[in-house]
Amino acid sequence: MNNGVLVNQELQFYGSTDQNMSELNGHVFNCIYLHSYKPSGKLKMLTDIDFKNCSINMHGDTIECLNNGKLRVDGAYLFDAVVTAGDTKNGNLKLEMTAATYLEKCQVYNPEILGKVNVSGNENVFYGTSTVTDTLQSNNWYYTLTVYGEIINNGIIQNYNYPLYLKLYGDIVNNGVLINSELQFYDSTDQKISELNGHPFNCAIFRSYKPSGKIIALTDIDFKNCNVNMDNDTLLIVNNGKVNLDGGYLLNTVLLAEDSKNGNLKLEMNELSHLDNCHIFNPEILGVVNVYGNSNVFYGLINNNGIIQNYNWYYTLNVEGSVVNNGVIRNYNYPFTINIYENITNNGSWFNSTTNLTGTTDQTVTIENGKIIQCHLKFVSDIQTSPYQWYKDSNPIDYYDPLFSGSTGTTLTLNESLTSSYDGTYFCSTGGGNSRNIIVNDQSNKCFIQVYLEGPYNGLDMNTTLNSKGLIPNEQPFNIAPWNYDGKEAVPGIPGSSVIDWVLLEFRDASDAASATSGTVIARKAGLIMNNGEIVDIDGYSRLSFGGTITQNLFVVVYHRNHLGVMSAIPLAYTGNYYYYNFSIGVEQAYLSGQKLAGQKAVMYAGDANGNGTIGSDDAAIWQAETGSAGYLSSDANLDGQSDNKDKNDIWVDNFGTSSAVPN
Repeated sequence: MNNGVLVNQELQFYGSTDQNMSELNGHVFNCIYLHSYKPSGKLKMLTDIDFKNCSINMHGDTIECLNNGKLRVDGAYLFDAVVTAGDTKNGNLKLEMTAATYLEKCQVYNPEILGKVNVSGNENVFYGTSTVTDTLQSNNWYYTLTVYGEIINNGIIQNYNYPLYLKLYGDIVNNGVLINSELQFYDSTDQKISELNGHPFNCAIFRSYKPSGKIIALTDIDFKNCNVNMDNDTLLIVNNGKVNLDGGYLLNTVLLAEDSKNGNLKLEMNELSHLDNCHIFNPEILGVVNVYGNSNVFYGLINNNGIIQNYNWYYTLNVEGSVVNNGVIRNYNYPFTINIYENITNNGSWFNSTTNLTGTTDQTVTIENGKIIQCHLKFVSDIQTSPYQWYKDSNPIDYYDPLFSGSTGTTLTLNESLTSSYDGTYFCSTGGGNSRNIIVNDQSNKCFIQVYLEGPYNGLDMNTTLNSKGLIPNEQPFNIAPWNYDGKEAVPGIPGSSVIDWVLLEFRDASDAASATSGTVIARKAGLIMNNGEIVDIDGYSRLSFGGTITQNLFVVVYHRNHLGVMSAIPLAYTGNYYYYNFSIGVEQAYLSGQKLAGQKAVMYAGDANGNGTIGSDDAAIWQAETGSAGYLSSDANLDGQSDNKDKNDIWVDNFGTSSAVPN
């Protein structure tokens, strides 16, 4: 019992029965050494005990603390000790150390970690429930702490200059800062992980070495700059739960929800993360999922609401299921290939290099809301016996048909973007019988809109000078103010010599024209205007498709980058296959007669260089800045590829002061 100053050289314990220690009135044990030489029995703490600059070597013997009692070591070390509470199974203890103290070759039961507990060596083991309230860290070298039981982190687990490895045989709950080098999972039964209050797993490496069993996430899990390597083990997520990677990678992982057949999960990543050799079931894709390597497989129903892309090289993703794309599927710097074994529904942007349909049962490709597929779409026969002949709607596809390649081989390639022109049922007749069916179905609304632009109009049709000079961009140009359209319409090259330029269509659903304001817009779509005034989809000939649900009457607005926009004066007529409207048959076809007559055609007013809806002096200022230049210019009102006096004197002067009649 110490109730005074204890600063001698050494305390030595030799008794073969339990020996007791007490500290009264805050008088610490300040001897230089404490050694246990006990042949049997424990060293029992009858009070909280403080060691000050005391090196403790228990030689494998036991320190028994009070239940919920505290053992505090300030300076020096705690070595070769078994530390327990009085109730070794259910009782807990507080282990508090300071920055100048370390723990080596100790077995500690149910500790609450206070202060800074420095782990030295690779023989420390925690048992039971270990709760980190303050800081647990390595002692300035590469050390491993083994934990049998649950560890709850409410504080900080970190490296100190060198890595700290946690070797886990139980569960982990993170409610603090977890930034050590590695979490290692070793138990042969299921181990559980949880994240509380948004505290991510920010360790450098999260790795499974499990001989059997799964790692089960009981909550949504965030990995921050963490490389996750499951070594082909399973990470099980709660149904509809989320795994988020912010930096780092997900490697050699089977990722699925609790209900592996019907349950889904959310996989969110960012551009700094990637996926490698993973098998993922029923994911909803969020953020940016980078596919690395050729061994990733998605199963079940894949809902893409983010971006799926390759990770900066030639990689392939295998999908043994169906894809519903509401986001973006694309290449990243290099070609990206996807093999799909079931169905496709596209309601987003799809423009990776190659998509192969490689199933063995009937497959369906569905286009919704005018969202075409802009890739090399290939149909692969599931019967590989020659000879081969591909059919569309029971008609053989001609070898020289420009829409297709490979009509007499195992793989039929669609040479252009997948639009309604490809609607139909496809199969391959082979020496081993007919292949499965592949059904292409564009469920989008379609329209046939005809309008003329004043600038290139020549009295008969429109000049294609921008096209012949190679000035029309391959991507739609309305992604800037004032249109701010974020559509991904793009072409590998302008499809044909009859294209004049890009236009932007806006579809409004209203009871009448006066009510068709900007608040009634249901869809927008960029298309190509031809020299005969017809607006087509980006393949250069299909009816332009668009999305949205029409509940009243459909009105269309046509925008061009330097002509005044026009809106249909009356609702579009529906022919049974598409919506139809022709602005060119009279100025009254535009709402409030918002176009002009040029010979026999009504045309859109030219000269609105900044697209603000009024032809005024600000447009002349743009002309002044660009005059004498050549290219794809806002002030080039007649679309001849040059900005010169003809644009100002022949067009801008005549139309000065005119404004668009499109309702705001």
